[in-house]
Amino acid sequence: MTVKIELVKGAGRAWPWMETDTKIISYGAAREYADAAAIAMHEMIDMVSARHALDKADAFMLIGLAGDLRVNQSCNSPIDISVRVEFPKHLAAAQ
Repeated sequence: MTVKIELVKGAGRAWPWMETDTKIISYGAAREYADAAAIAMHEMIDMVSARHALDKADAFMLIGLAGDLRVNQSCNSPIDISVRVEFPKHLAAAQ
């Protein structure tokens, strides 16, 4: 497996994110599941709304139709829950 790290000026996020050939992925981590999910979802909403020039409510609805929220880890540590939101890259392309 090869990982490519690229600095994209002006594309900085508060939380880590990545792109694969087929998906964009946002992450969130917190002590509670709802908080971790909210972080990951807000990050994805920001990315999708910027790439599509959509308002946040429309981006949220698009993610609800085509996105997947997945749990990365759930354990008893300083940050108990880590989740990600995966969204199809072909739907996230700039218009």
